[in-house]
Amino acid sequence: MARPIRIEDDTHRREQRKYRDSLDRRREPEVGRADTAVTVAVYGLMREICSKDWVRGSASRDAFINRAADVLAAQGYSRERAVTVIRRRLVKPPRRFDALLGLEDDPRYEIIS
Repeated sequence: MARPIRIEDDTHRREQRKYRDSLDRRREPEVGRADTAVTVAVYGLMREICSKDWVRGSASRDAFINRAADVLAAQGYSRERAVTVIRRRLVKPPRRFDALLGLEDDPRYEIIS
């Protein structure tokens, strides 16, 4: 559910540029970047848990996915579609997640999905 556009002219664009410049000066990440960092960290944690104990790790991963889907469903999204999106993000993430975690070629963290 995309947010509606409130300002028709360039005012919003200028405000966003000013806001982003302020963040850049303070070396502060935007919320979207922090969200990605949290997603990568959760993905890494799930990989580690699943690599140590596949049965418990899978149950923990599924419980996490279901809880996240419940949050999105409470916001009006389809729970089924939310599970699909979350699973895609955490179970089949982009290869860059492994690169960001330094796990590209580490067999200890191999996940079988």
